[in-house]
Amino acid sequence: MKKMLLKMKLKKMVKDIFLLELKRLVIQKVSIFINLKKGRIIVNHYKEGTTDKVFDQEIIDNLAVGDNYYTRAAYIAPKINDVDGEDEITRTSVVLENIDEPNNANGIVTTDDIVVNYYYKEITITDKIKKFSKIVVNYLKDGTEEKLIDSKVIEKAKVGENYSETAPVIEPKKEVDDNDERTIIRTKTYELINNPLNASGVVTEQDQIINFYYKETVKEDIVKKKSSVTVNYYKEGTEEKVADSKVLSDLDVGSDYSTNSKNISSKFENEELEDKSIYKTYTYELVKNPENASGKVTKDGIVVNYYYKETVKEDVIPRKASEPIINYKRTAYHVDHIFDKEEKLVKGSVFDTLSNTLNGVSVPLVRVNDVDKIYHLDGKLGVGGNREKSIIEAENKIARLFGF
Repeated sequence: MKKMLLKMKLKKMVKDIFLLELKRLVIQKVSIFINLKKGRIIVNHYKEGTTDKVFDQEIIDNLAVGDNYYTRAAYIAPKINDVDGEDEITRTSVVLENIDEPNNANGIVTTDDIVVNYYYKEITITDKIKKFSKIVVNYLKDGTEEKLIDSKVIEKAKVGENYSETAPVIEPKKEVDDNDERTIIRTKTYELINNPLNASGVVTEQDQIINFYYKETVKEDIVKKKSSVTVNYYKEGTEEKVADSKVLSDLDVGSDYSTNSKNISSKFENEELEDKSIYKTYTYELVKNPENASGKVTKDGIVVNYYYKETVKEDVIPRKASEPIINYKRTAYHVDHIFDKEEKLVKGSVFDTLSNTLNGVSVPLVRVNDVDKIYHLDGKLGVGGNREKSIIEAENKIARLFGF
């Protein structure tokens, strides 16, 4: 029984193997038959709404049926018309643009011809093509848009030609800041710090801006202003000078100054009448120190005025009307005639005006102007002179000497 069952199973297995092999062979034969068939694709390119060809028809044949196929719109070169103008070219381009992709643009090859139609819309485009462009070259202070010199502008740089720009040397600039006390001179110098990438190249339709940047260095020179202080010595209530003015010059404006009063020497005058001689002594006393005796020097200068009170003392010496006036000559500072109290002539006496001495003895010296007569203190006529005048007292020798 077991043997019979085993035999039946084996027989069934052989049958199944046979049937499977037969099916495989049938499928192989059918596939070979199908693959031997060919198909083709016809691609047309028409103007929109017409069957006017805008591109050559394409035929893709010898395609295996069942294979995939692919098509695409054609690239159709635009028709271009240029009109040359003075500064630009007017370009008109007629472009054919695919409207929509056909539904059967891609698919599977069949035994029947497949026709794919592409439609194109005509578009007209007008362009302005510049023949020239502008190049602007700026020279700027580093980190700013401040122009150091005027920009260079090339209004008509021809498109397509080469260009090259270099940075110039910027001359130093001076600025003067003037105030009451000083003048500040600022000298600015400039050093190039970059070389822009577009400093050279080919002129394009786009305008070019080239920026050169310079580092600024500032040097300051300070010049102090000078002025003066004038010191006057006036008789009180007048502008009559009692001494020469003093000028303090070349002083820095804004600096301190200080002035002082002067001790004014006494002045003498005499008047000779027939019966007397009148001698006037003028002395001067400072009234007060002016408020601006010291302070700060200003640009317009300072005037300091000291005022002195004048006091006059008058001495009158009587003289006999019959007494003659005698003028005696003398050489420089050598007195030839000196009388003592007894009117005895003392010859060879020498008066030294530098040391105020008579024969080596110190005596007081008083200057009186324009007097040619000399008298003793008791009114007796003494020695005359026309330059140096003095009152001399020494031991028993007394005389008046007038001059200068």
